[in-house]
Parts: sequence; structure tokens; C-alpha cells
Amino acid sequence: MVGWLGATLLVLALNWTTQSVTPRPLQYEGVGPLWHLPALETRRLYALLLGGTLLFPLLASFERRIRYFARWPRLFAACGLVGSFFILWDVAFTAWGVWGFNPRYYSGIELLGLPWEEWA
Repeated sequence: MVGWLGATLLVLALNWTTQSVTPRPLQYEGVGPLWHLPALETRRLYALLLGGTLLFPLLASFERRIRYFARWPRLFAACGLVGSFFILWDVAFTAWGVWGFNPRYYSGIELLGLPWEEWA
């Protein structure tokens, strides 16, 4: 088991250190969808996915046996600490052209090149 893990980490390290990223414009046109769902073709798609992802855990946190709402301050502190690393990662990689966001599926409101939905 350790041998496979070590080999995997070695391959990843070699790949990251020997490969370069060539920034170029992201291609949105000419890339067809797997299937077409008109209800999801909206500029609010990212916000709807975010809201749907947060809704059920938020509602469950008030359940009497769980009482997770009492631990929200610790949750927000942990999310802020971990999230700050990934926000910096997203800002850098978006600026470098490694990845991007299709403006057809987010609100258009950006901060440091990221949609507000990415910050939430």
C-alpha cells in the first residue's frame, strides 16, 4: 500500500515540476453539452447550486438531536481559514488562465476575477 502511495506521489511531483502551463483563452464556443436542460441554462445556475447545497445542512442544523447551530462560530472560523487558501488558489489560477468561469452561468458580479458565487 505504501509503495503505491509513494509511486503516485512521485509521479504527481514529477508531473508538477516538469510540466508548464501555457496560458491561453479558455474555449467556450464549440464545446457541446452532454445533454440540454433548458431549465439550467440560466445566469443564476451557480447561485442556485450553491443555495441548494447549503439549504439542507442549514435546516438540519436546527434539529434538536444534532444542535449543530450552537457550533456555527467554530464552523465559520474553520471555513474561513481553509477557504482563504482556496480563494487565493482560485484567484491565481484564474488570473494565469489555468481555469475560468463561463459567464453564461454566473451572475456577472466579480471580485478579483472570481464570481461572487465562488467567494460564498
